[in-house]
Amino acid sequence: MRSHSTILAAVGAIALSWCGCATYEPAPVAARGIYLIRFEDMTLQGTPPARDHFVAGEEPAVFIYGYDGEAANIELWDLTRAKLLDTSTIRIPEAKNSACTLGAGAGMGGGKMPSGLYKVNLKVGGVIEQEAKFSVDNPSVPQPEK
Repeated sequence: MRSHSTILAAVGAIALSWCGCATYEPAPVAARGIYLIRFEDMTLQGTPPARDHFVAGEEPAVFIYGYDGEAANIELWDLTRAKLLDTSTIRIPEAKNSACTLGAGAGMGGGKMPSGLYKVNLKVGGVIEQEAKFSVDNPSVPQPEK
């Protein structure tokens, strides 16, 4: 069994990667989809709980399941300002699920996402396959200019 510090080191290494992605053993679901999780809830085993609201210091991440072996684009939209903030491309390994942190490419990783309404699009082959909306209440981060 892996020690707690080994798992934390692995999760820390994931956080430093470009899109902050991790893979998981298949979750007990029959379909494809995405949902939002806290980065802090990502582990190397089990399925993290879904969330649609985040507060100061929490880092949103998207959990992707059922897209085994496919390349996917993840878009982060700020619905409050109607603006595309970040996009990244990942390849989901066969028989695995993935989780990716959001906003790192826009300088909003590590719990630095300002208050507002957001949407994540998952595109496969240039077509939006899934979307998930969430909100952030983080008054300690200044609002960006419109």
